[in-house]
Amino acid sequence: MAEQWQRTVISIGIIILLGVVELSISFVFTENDAYQQSILEPYHSYKDVVIFHYSIPHQTSHARWQFIAVMDDYTCTSRKVHIYLRHGSYPVISPDNSSFPDHMVVPTEQVYHLTTRTSVQPSEMPEFHLSNPLPGSWFAVAFIPGWNQEIKQQGISHRCHYSLASMAAWKHEPNVHHLHPGVSHEMEATSQLLLYKVYVPEDIWLLKLHISSCSLANTNTTDGYNFGSVQPCILGFGASAHTFPLINDMNFTGMNLKEFVHVISQPQLDTYYYLSVVSQLKTTYTITVKFETCSVVVHPSLRFNTHTVSRNKTHERNDGEESISPMLAWLIGREQPQTRIDLYRFKADAWNKVMGPSSQFLSGTCVPVVPLARIQHNQIFVDSFLLQGKDWFTSWAIVTDLFPILVKFQLEPFVDIGGTLQTWFHLDSLISNLTSQVVTISICLNRGSPPLYTNGVIDCKDHLSMELSTNFSDKAIKYLPFPTPGVYYISLSAHCYNDSSSSVPEPCELQEALVDLGIQLNPCVFDIRPCGDNGFCQLHHFRQFYFSSCHCQGGWKGWGCTDDSGAVSSSLMLMKTLLLTLSNLFFIPAIVLAFRRKFYTEAILYTLTMFFSIFYHACDVDMFSYCLMKYNVLQFCDFYSAILSFWVTVVAMADLPHTLYSIAHMVGALGIALGVEYQRTGLLVFIVPMGTGTAIMLCSWGLKCYHTKGCYPMKKKWLLSLLPGIALAISGLILFAFVETEDNYKYIHSIWHVIVAFSIIFLLPTKRKLPGQVNVQQVETSACADTVAFQHAPLNNDSELVDIADYRLNSDLSSLIRESR
Repeated sequence: MAEQWQRTVISIGIIILLGVVELSISFVFTENDAYQQSILEPYHSYKDVVIFHYSIPHQTSHARWQFIAVMDDYTCTSRKVHIYLRHGSYPVISPDNSSFPDHMVVPTEQVYHLTTRTSVQPSEMPEFHLSNPLPGSWFAVAFIPGWNQEIKQQGISHRCHYSLASMAAWKHEPNVHHLHPGVSHEMEATSQLLLYKVYVPEDIWLLKLHISSCSLANTNTTDGYNFGSVQPCILGFGASAHTFPLINDMNFTGMNLKEFVHVISQPQLDTYYYLSVVSQLKTTYTITVKFETCSVVVHPSLRFNTHTVSRNKTHERNDGEESISPMLAWLIGREQPQTRIDLYRFKADAWNKVMGPSSQFLSGTCVPVVPLARIQHNQIFVDSFLLQGKDWFTSWAIVTDLFPILVKFQLEPFVDIGGTLQTWFHLDSLISNLTSQVVTISICLNRGSPPLYTNGVIDCKDHLSMELSTNFSDKAIKYLPFPTPGVYYISLSAHCYNDSSSSVPEPCELQEALVDLGIQLNPCVFDIRPCGDNGFCQLHHFRQFYFSSCHCQGGWKGWGCTDDSGAVSSSLMLMKTLLLTLSNLFFIPAIVLAFRRKFYTEAILYTLTMFFSIFYHACDVDMFSYCLMKYNVLQFCDFYSAILSFWVTVVAMADLPHTLYSIAHMVGALGIALGVEYQRTGLLVFIVPMGTGTAIMLCSWGLKCYHTKGCYPMKKKWLLSLLPGIALAISGLILFAFVETEDNYKYIHSIWHVIVAFSIIFLLPTKRKLPGQVNVQQVETSACADTVAFQHAPLNNDSELVDIADYRLNSDLSSLIRESR
């Protein structure tokens, strides 16, 4: 079977190789991404997925993936394979249609799903094509839907192996013109489509593309466009960050047909922007890229008034002078106009020290951007992001109604994507005591670029927006599972209303609102209890990829174990736990019986088997689990003591001499320990000790029958003890090996405990022969023979006397007389 599986793998490699050769004609590919393969597992939780990683280079115009699913035997059931593909991080999936926790933002952009089926000779090889894919890391996870599998020991029957092979290739565009900001580039269109790229650094707030001086070589050709006697310079245009854009038809109504201007506000930063320009052949034009930065800095010597920043409302001032917030007054060296209570003032001072006098408060559409510092903890996927001052860190930020406040932080690839980004915000409870207005804080989360800020208003996507208000004290929370790496921006803006029913904002009486920022990475989902009260968090790795996932208990399911649609009552779970643990108490009669019959070694082993089985199953269950030791230690001790108990029972039934009895115990203890450590769930670790012990027992019984010329054991022993014990042991092994499934495990395995305990009672010999003791049962069995030879009892080496009673006399006394002579 192993050779057949190897041949299957080789055949997959040949198929993939042929595909790669075909793709290499028009595609380029990296060697590491050309072919990958992994064994598929049935899905029960996220730890069962296999992960494929691809690195798409920059300037890729087309990507192609191909997947092949195989199985190793025709007798195996064909299974459906689910494949999820996502850019930047691991796909977030819900194969059982379970619900996600509240406030969780499930990523849907750049996520794709496809399916295939396994076969011995794959004929279905689904392909997935993607135009203009984002460069960088792409992750694919694959799995087989779970089913009620039989729990079988390795080697009892064929275990089907399912595998998925993956191939990927990309089409690279080398002819991309590099533009420099502020430099006019004169271009001649040798083809209708020209591609450009320009690098946008971190401090850019606006990107402007200007195409001018258009000149057409042939004014009689319109290529389908008819604008009268004047031909347009640009037929189509597109702009996109990271990757090539789609071409958009131009609307030339009211435009200068020889000049084109395109403006991108708040572009994505620290990345390349790619531009696509469609024009007629042999067209010349000048293309210029300009940047605008936020460069207005508030110096302490300058006066600051309300017209410096953009706002969507007008404040009425009695004195006609400028009005400044306490925070801004501190920045420009003026004293605060009013006094706060000590705690509130302390928080405001902390924020001022964090911001510092060198902070930039920018005019126009620019807003302050405050970087957050990463605080790394001693656990994986546990990091916090705080505002950093010269002397301390703080999570408190001051928000004003004059302009929004922006904070930013960065998540790294690979090391940060396996957890959950948690953002929560809380409004200072003291605010409601300091103002009669309703204070509302609008919060927006965005990756790659600051949220769009136009005319004093933040434009935020619905699923990434949050709100705080003095009308309610709840936190504003968002969970981002397996976050895409990059720079994240969070904007906070304050609005005040005279009453809760008003929709028109008013100038805020309290010019500063303190907001507590909770921005951190967590394993699994939640903060204190990562999987809530119905599961526990596990850290996994597949090859070099690390991630966390929840293991739900008691029938709960979902990404954070919050879906109770299949939950089992705690009383039923307790009953199942008690079945698995307390069923081991049926070993007590066997233990007592072994002590009464002087089988002390066997009695100790039965006691240990009962002890470790109780605590192993107590550690292995859900909800009511209790682990006395490490799980692996309890599992080893449970398997080892159970198999060793079978061994010593068979050795006791063999009725070996004392010397061989001790040797058999020692050899069995060492050999079983080696087998259990090597493969504790394999079939051989059961078969070898049982087969060897049975062979020793049968040989011992055969020798006794040969020497005594009679039956051993007696027929009565066979009928009353051995046959019932063997029947119980065989029925228990059948249940254990062929009937147990994942669903009925707790019931069938409990029955197995009871059957094994009762089988020991029947199989254990009735009496232990101690060293130097005559085996009376062995003599009694000689009644089956016609004659019995002289039987000598062991003699004491220290005695010179021979007791005539130690001899068995036959009917011929002359033999004794001759022997005495």
